[in-house]
Amino acid sequence: MSKVHKNTNEIVCPHCGYTFSDSWEFESYDPDIECPDCEGHFECSRDTWVTYSTTPIHPTNASQDQDK
Repeated sequence: MSKVHKNTNEIVCPHCGYTFSDSWEFESYDPDIECPDCEGHFECSRDTWVTYSTTPIHPTNASQDQDK
């Protein structure tokens, strides 16, 4: 039974459901991945989300400059 898996936290074999633990360590960009459990072949893509956070390092006079 083949099944497409999307937006999972780990790589999941679409043939047998085997979950690859520590998928973040998976460095193979080979388009043909073989499942160690069922030996089924599939391809995988990695999606990356980037977010930013900012914190002031020191007080600023910006609010005083806006009053001028």
